[in-house]
Amino acid sequence: MSTEKQPVYLVRGAMDVNPILVPQTEMDLEVVQAIPHGQAVRVEIKNERYSPRLRAYWATLNDCIKATGCAPNVQVLHLAVKLGTNHVDLVRLSSGLTVAVPGSIAFDKMSEDEMVTFFESAQEYLAREHGFTNPARLSS
Repeated sequence: MSTEKQPVYLVRGAMDVNPILVPQTEMDLEVVQAIPHGQAVRVEIKNERYSPRLRAYWATLNDCIKATGCAPNVQVLHLAVKLGTNHVDLVRLSSGLTVAVPGSIAFDKMSEDEMVTFFESAQEYLAREHGFTNPARLSS
């Protein structure tokens, strides 16, 4: 198994003195254990998106629809949220008119910090436009 082709996810341990990086999954552990003792490895630090937050976002949309009936499905509400929070890309048409189209929240298009801000904006939008708040997910 090559560590150069497959990402390995590590979590910073709680030690303040001599901090350590701990493999996040069993698969990550296996890759790290295969590195010979004393072998230097290059690590590129990237703050990865927090997928439970993305799941909480979709669950919040679903909860909003169940509570308010505001949209026929989560995909439609998702588009409305992106437009309502101004998470858009601008496209200039051949007529010269510029239109806003919903932007992407895909992992490769938005950092974790941007996702936190977007989720907060989405929750504000749902409260403002649909009177929906979901206290169980506000801290997500």
